[in-house]
Amino acid sequence: MQTSYEGLEPFLESLPIGVVVLDAQREVKTCNRRAFELLGASVEDLLSQSFESVVGDAVLKQALDAACTGESATRSLFMECGERFVKCTIGTVPASGSADIVLVLEDATDSRRIERVKQEFIQTILHSIRSPLSTLKTSLSIINSERIAKVPDPIREVLDMSVSEVNRLNALLIDLRNLFYIETGLAGKELETETFSAGELVDRAVDELRKAGAEGSALVSRLAREGDPKVLVAGDFEKTKQILEHLLRNACTFAPGDTPITVLASRQNGCVTIEVRDEGIGIPDDQKPLLFSKFFRADNEITRGVRGNGLGLFISRSLAELMSGSIYFESAPRKGSSFFLNLPAGGEQPHAAG
Repeated sequence: MQTSYEGLEPFLESLPIGVVVLDAQREVKTCNRRAFELLGASVEDLLSQSFESVVGDAVLKQALDAACTGESATRSLFMECGERFVKCTIGTVPASGSADIVLVLEDATDSRRIERVKQEFIQTILHSIRSPLSTLKTSLSIINSERIAKVPDPIREVLDMSVSEVNRLNALLIDLRNLFYIETGLAGKELETETFSAGELVDRAVDELRKAGAEGSALVSRLAREGDPKVLVAGDFEKTKQILEHLLRNACTFAPGDTPITVLASRQNGCVTIEVRDEGIGIPDDQKPLLFSKFFRADNEITRGVRGNGLGLFISRSLAELMSGSIYFESAPRKGSSFFLNLPAGGEQPHAAG
């Protein structure tokens, strides 16, 4: 083991965290006792074997590869070392002719265990609410259809209010589930990439909104389509449809009822852009930087009368980024807004979606 860090060894030994320094060849230059404890390794192991073979973590190897080639800045990952969860933060420091790799190790066993319990608890709650809410929604739908019996007018108002509240709770549940999956990294594992046309996507999104209520039905008469509906998109169809539904719902909410809402699909440089344009109230300059923030709701005369949780755009942007895409907007007060969803272009043949 080289001793270029010999002057720092007393300091390193006093730290409650583990520190490992590797050279460009990934040979150990120095490390403290806490690092041995966290890794469950001995001095002999590290002297006789390569660091990667002792730790044996595939994600760590990828991170070290990136650090050696300069592809990555400081990053963190979690490793299982025996019965411990270890958080490993990797960075580089200049050295003679190259750069040394510094690993900072922390015991994250307790916090990881708490995080798992929290995740299991939230999943249980979401599932427990989803099942009875689905039953209630179906029951109200059957009553509302009058297949069982005619609904008296005095009850119709109460029934419509109940249907509206159930739909609102169902939308909130979907948003909370999406938020949970995004923040835990599970959303990426759910991705099912396929190829579909922009026209099919718009048709399905509008149909879903139409089924959801009067606002969606009004959208059909307001919708104007431009561009190429046959342009192909590569992404998760259901998640892309969810993004488009939210953008269309916002356009309906924040634009006067008789103004057009335009959807334009185009392809350029291997990317498909779907624009949703309205002629509504627009977005004030001071609120633009916050628009995609979690739980943010714009403050204006319309939002004060509309229920919402401020998660829609945050979730939409997160889902777009998971599919290697992006969302941005252009807007001016009282001049309307345009939201642009960019996703990778698809191949030649679309799959059957949904």
